[in-house]
Amino acid sequence: MHSSVFLTVYPCSKFDIIYTVMNILLIAALSVVSVSSETGDVLGGNEMVSYSQRAESGMAAFSLVCDFPEWEDDSYVFLPACAYNGNRDARETYTPIYPPRTTAEGTGPNPVLERSQYPALRANGSGEIAVTSGDLSVPCAGVWMPGAKKGFLVFTEQQVGGLNVGFTVRRGMIRVDYPANRRRAYRSCTANAISPDQKMLLPSGGRVETRVKTMEFDAANVSEFLERFFRERKCLIRSERAPNGYTEKLWRVTEAAWNGPALWSGECYHQEPAKYVPGWTGGPHHVYPLYRLGGPVTRERAVATLDFQSRHQAKSGYYYGRVVDGRDVVDEELCGPLDCPGRTLVRKTAECLYFFIRCGRQMGWRDSWRESCRKAADALVKTWREEGQFGQWVDVETGRVLVGRSTSAAIAPAALLDAWREFGRDEYRRVAFESCEAYCRDLDRGVTYGGPGDALMAPDSESAFALLESCVALAEETKGAVWIERSRRAAALASTWVMSYSYVFPEKSTFGRLGVNTVGAVFANAQNKHAAPGICTLSGDSLLRLYRLTGDKAYLELCKDIAYFIPQCVSRPDRPIYAKEGGADLPSGWVNERVNTSDFAGFGQVGEIFLGACWSGTSLLMSWADLMSQPEFDEPSQEAK
Repeated sequence: MHSSVFLTVYPCSKFDIIYTVMNILLIAALSVVSVSSETGDVLGGNEMVSYSQRAESGMAAFSLVCDFPEWEDDSYVFLPACAYNGNRDARETYTPIYPPRTTAEGTGPNPVLERSQYPALRANGSGEIAVTSGDLSVPCAGVWMPGAKKGFLVFTEQQVGGLNVGFTVRRGMIRVDYPANRRRAYRSCTANAISPDQKMLLPSGGRVETRVKTMEFDAANVSEFLERFFRERKCLIRSERAPNGYTEKLWRVTEAAWNGPALWSGECYHQEPAKYVPGWTGGPHHVYPLYRLGGPVTRERAVATLDFQSRHQAKSGYYYGRVVDGRDVVDEELCGPLDCPGRTLVRKTAECLYFFIRCGRQMGWRDSWRESCRKAADALVKTWREEGQFGQWVDVETGRVLVGRSTSAAIAPAALLDAWREFGRDEYRRVAFESCEAYCRDLDRGVTYGGPGDALMAPDSESAFALLESCVALAEETKGAVWIERSRRAAALASTWVMSYSYVFPEKSTFGRLGVNTVGAVFANAQNKHAAPGICTLSGDSLLRLYRLTGDKAYLELCKDIAYFIPQCVSRPDRPIYAKEGGADLPSGWVNERVNTSDFAGFGQVGEIFLGACWSGTSLLMSWADLMSQPEFDEPSQEAK
């Protein structure tokens, strides 16, 4: 693969600018760095390159262009937490509202994969993706070319002159714009908003500096390419993560919130006010940490919640998608395929089984709980045997796949393996290994999708971390090199969704005023372009377990990044978090899901949240229970400032 990197300065008016390229790593065929300007300076090799031009004050912009003369049309185009294979695996469908709805062509066991109108290349690799550093977990872009077996990554900084940097990718080119220069901006599910991007204003004699690191390397497959990214994701911006914020004082605030009227219904705990959602965003997930860490009242209510859960299960063994006012209701009335009544998101049952078993082991089994778990495991096995997949949406009464071709239920293998250990039915173990083997094909493609119910088939972090959970469970069971290697590949993919540095928020924004450090925030999916406190909905302890299997400290460090970020986002009496969308402080002990670095929700929403408790409160509980008692996390704790 032959490529070249050009620096182009656009003197929209006269200005003084200094551009510094630091630590350019050139490997294999990457041999030329050209600096294009009025003077035509050309520099090559591994030198540090600087460029300056003196003039009067004015508006300024410049770009770094990475040109690939031997570009392959089937190249894997990569923008971390934003584009996987250029987001071209799914077909764009018109979705003027959020959440988008699956059309008739997107239903069935082997449907056309559909996505909303977030930035993507066309199926043949043409078109353009234009985003800003705020849309990415790391300010980086890259490409892997399957024919040449070569990968290329370019890293830079978040901002220049106080404005976010931009990334544009199209056939044969990756361009980094200083600052961002999108023609149109993406807003939730649509791509036709007026771009707010502007050039830098430089005073007379002013200057700006930035750093860039590029690398070209051998990579036999997508997984090797993503593994290189995982190892290099902090190569340019080395931000320290937040300290351990899991204090006794914060626990008292958190437990009180869960026992308040918003999150305790009188029958069960529910992570969102007024509705019980078993799986995806909560359910047994928050029961086991509340029971383990809570006082007598909390423990009693945790038991009641599992009783409630076991009463709301279809005869098929699948759990109903929501329970509202004691009624089993169709799963997510505003989500999923329009023409498929009686649907449920299959990952909900898979997750409920996984964490229900964990609850039973910790809290002591009741007969009704055992029966509920057996029914759920049997339902998943029946669907797998009859359909050859778990799908994304299934009929809650029959288990028939309504929407297939998804990684949504990637935690099902781990759940079935635990069911085998608990109940001894060998078929559970067989299906666990068969299904995880099938899911690992998504690792070969470098993308998992369909985890959340509100994002069609967008690439997402939730299914990636769920697959990691299953791969690690099977690696622990077999102690074999094959599953350890698959766990490593899953971890590399999952890492791409995690912020590696502390984002610079607008000074007057809520997160800017609070000084929130985003190292470890986890992006949701390519459609809902916000980061979040925690993994939806896991503690990430699979990374700790992978560290113990391999001795590779990088997995432990990633686990700590994710866990230590979350406490900053808990609203406390002495540190309330203001919800701009709602016009009030978030109630004490609540955690909102939004860490808005992207302007996808509106330019004024960067660094802001909405007024609502979300699944991130469950992630906080799970991280507390799974990780904070482990010796690797034995670090002094302190409250966020």
